[in-house]
Amino acid sequence: MKNLHKKTQWLIGILILLCVSCGITFALLSQKSQTSVNNFTGGAAIEQKVNIAILENGATTRYEDGEENNLHTIGNGSYGKAVSIQNVNTTEYPTKAAYIRVRFVTALKNTSDATYTYDDKVKVIATFSNSSLWKYDEATKTFYYTEKVAPDAKTQDLLKSVKVTDVSSAYQVEIKVLADAIEADQATMNKVWGMEDFNALQKLPTTLDLIKMQIPKQS
Repeated sequence: MKNLHKKTQWLIGILILLCVSCGITFALLSQKSQTSVNNFTGGAAIEQKVNIAILENGATTRYEDGEENNLHTIGNGSYGKAVSIQNVNTTEYPTKAAYIRVRFVTALKNTSDATYTYDDKVKVIATFSNSSLWKYDEATKTFYYTEKVAPDAKTQDLLKSVKVTDVSSAYQVEIKVLADAIEADQATMNKVWGMEDFNALQKLPTTLDLIKMQIPKQS
């Protein structure tokens, strides 16, 4: 797995990389910055004081600033992946209340030539929590946490588990979970995310097939 230890002042986010073939690897990375951009669609930079990190399966250890946590299991199956996101506040890097959003990027990677493909026979079923604070934008396939996350506080769990089936030995299932944070005020949300509020978002789904989320719809 590629080592993802590079920081940038132009990016604020988290990358969780989940690779499944004969085994499964769950790696976590977060970054912090004083300057934030709209990471999903591009946009002008805005001065920010945000720093987010992953808490996985209720662990008290925070995964941030290039640290990785790798869990290995065997074969297709169900894997408990209770994921929440913390607004990390330190003396060296004090933060403000933040809004947080998450998006999944999933594909099948050929183990022989590293090319990517999609196959709807493969199932990558994500089971989400029953949190009422996480909402879903089906149009952009993005999950929004609708409550301000205070410094040192964390979100409720978004993801509960992932079930993978029908993956041949020729492929890996690669899931990237991209998280983005901004200071929690309406002006910043409007300018960076292009949103006035969260009212148009849908209730958090119970399950989603992450592979099918990536396959373009046929016209």
